[in-house]
Amino acid sequence: MESNAIYTTSDAGLSRFFGKIYGLVGMGVGLSAVISYLMLFPLSHVFVNILMNYSWVYMAALFLEFGLVFLASGAARRNTPAALPLFLVYSALNGFTLSFIIVQYTQAIVFQAFLSTA
Repeated sequence: MESNAIYTTSDAGLSRFFGKIYGLVGMGVGLSAVISYLMLFPLSHVFVNILMNYSWVYMAALFLEFGLVFLASGAARRNTPAALPLFLVYSALNGFTLSFIIVQYTQAIVFQAFLSTA
């Protein structure tokens, strides 16, 4: 007996999934950008104070950021509800640590770097 079954595949679910993922990643990048901007301009006095008097805060933030990578990726693999808040905390902390790197360059150079990678 021959089977004349017709199989069809739909990419609608996959497209919806990737759309959601890209949206979340975009939200994380946007949050990092906002935090970096706040640290460099409106909160520059706090930034300078951390840089001059509390340099250990930057090192602690780097280690915490590194730890959050493992914690958030583990939560994402288990598909727990904690994955999104951990990712957002990581994104905010990433913006904080990036502000220490960005401050060493002119605005034109930073804009050029982001524009060329977009």
